Amino acid sequence: MRAALNPVDHLASLLAPAVRLAGRAMPQSGEIDTVIAALQRQIKSGSRRPLNADLQHDAAQRFWRSPRLQTLKDARLVAFGLGLPVGPGGARLIDDRARFDAVLRGVDQWLNDARWFRRCYQGLVWSYFNCDIDTSLHHSDARHNWLRLRDYLSQRAPRTVSPESNPDWVKTAICQRHLFGDAACERHAGDLLRGHHQEVQSICEQLGINGSSWFLRGLVLAQVSAATKLDHDEFRAALPRLIELLSDTRALRDEGLALLLNRYQQLPQAPLHEGLRDAAASWWGSPWLATNEFRWSGMSDGVRRMVSEWIQCDLIDRFFAAAGDGPSGRRAAFWKRYVKSNRLIGFALGGSTEQAEQSRARLGVQRVTGPCASLVDGSLTHSALVLTMGRAVIVEFGDLSVPLHGYDLRHSQPFDLSCPMSLEEDAGNSLRQRHRSLLLPHQDGLEGWRRWEQMFEAAISDQFGVRPGTAPSTDETSCVDLSDPADRIDRGDPEPLGQIDEPRWQTSSSGEDAHWLTAEAASVPYSRADLEVLARVHALRIEDDSSRSGRLWVRTDQGDHRIARVLTGWGFVHRPGEGWLR
Repeated sequence: MRAALNPVDHLASLLAPAVRLAGRAMPQSGEIDTVIAALQRQIKSGSRRPLNADLQHDAAQRFWRSPRLQTLKDARLVAFGLGLPVGPGGARLIDDRARFDAVLRGVDQWLNDARWFRRCYQGLVWSYFNCDIDTSLHHSDARHNWLRLRDYLSQRAPRTVSPESNPDWVKTAICQRHLFGDAACERHAGDLLRGHHQEVQSICEQLGINGSSWFLRGLVLAQVSAATKLDHDEFRAALPRLIELLSDTRALRDEGLALLLNRYQQLPQAPLHEGLRDAAASWWGSPWLATNEFRWSGMSDGVRRMVSEWIQCDLIDRFFAAAGDGPSGRRAAFWKRYVKSNRLIGFALGGSTEQAEQSRARLGVQRVTGPCASLVDGSLTHSALVLTMGRAVIVEFGDLSVPLHGYDLRHSQPFDLSCPMSLEEDAGNSLRQRHRSLLLPHQDGLEGWRRWEQMFEAAISDQFGVRPGTAPSTDETSCVDLSDPADRIDRGDPEPLGQIDEPRWQTSSSGEDAHWLTAEAASVPYSRADLEVLARVHALRIEDDSSRSGRLWVRTDQGDHRIARVLTGWGFVHRPGEGWLR
């Protein structure tokens, strides 16, 4: 699709609306038969472009001053001109109840002659489809009159039929009378979803529906609604095109996006859909921010959580990729496990104003309004990710050599992300404060922990009660929130916590135990040393006959699914009554 063509215009071009009577270039030899055939079809159809716009305007303006239709020519011009601004303040005939009633009464004087009446009827059909009802609703009578026009067209359609002959557009109006009812678009949605445009194309040609008509916009929303009734696989297949159709149609965007999100959340486990995530982030912003509440107010908690987790995972991936960890690096993978716990995600970026803006663009922060501070003493390579989880504020720096800093909101708000920030320890509004609760290096093998991720998980759980994959309790989220500018930073002396530069809460045995109780244990590659740890933690008996029979036994049953999951991943096979064999 060309960049300059929005989805509704693209749909209009597919439907080839309004056969034109404009002059044609002289056809080349051999093309004249094709041109003659096209003109013959056009004459037979009887569909014509509206009469000259100036003539319409003059007739409608005269009718505004004196609401009487004395000639068929004037009646036809006025019927086509119901949506023209001819009154004070740009008022239109369709905006005025008395004048609109006079139009319908005036047209009815030719009701007994189908050939004359349908000339006016055709103009009313054109006005019905092409009056901009979306922007006219501030006129109290516009919607009322438009609905009356719809009923009038439905009731009067049979009166356009002549015993002698009838143009094709009359046949279309008779056969497609649903167009003058509540379900004007719904009947065609299924065909359009399947890529069948022929019937709608014919309707647009016959009835003169142009590219800005509410009918074409309605077809977009009808397709979205119809897609939500498809099965899971068909819905997912249609989703990219539906998002594209909604992308440039602001009048339909909110309603369409709500339908898509509600339907997608019903999918089994609702896997990430990048197009839907990006549309939600761009159109409605972050569901966790109070400033976007009015956009998300009609959505369920389940939909909000789904989109929130998608957006946060994307921001985390982008941050650590920009920091050099790569999108699937260890830090990104670790923190994405906590997205259910995050209440707020923010950034602090270094460099000049221009460089900071470039960093915001790389991170995608510009599409998600939220805290993004500048670092007054930071270079382009300096950055920080700030996660608020329950009562914990976690700061991860782009530089892997800088330890994680953790703060407890029960004691004070450590800094204000709405103001410029500093990297210097204990400086004003610094990310690095002496009264931190945690200081954890990204280093494997510390204090009996095989990997730093295990150490981080245990520390965050012990200090703040936050665990991967779970939302914090109400008690844990009842403290001050960084997103509230009314919250004031308490710079008084905090309650003595002690500086936890060394993770004193852990021992070698507790470290091993915490590791083997996490889901990560199942993904650890097999080694005899890790098998010994597993056996020691869970009091399992190992029988090693590998030197004689080549068999290695772990004597336990299948009762503990955690142990079974790890042993299965390591290639052990369970034998009932005997144990696990490798």
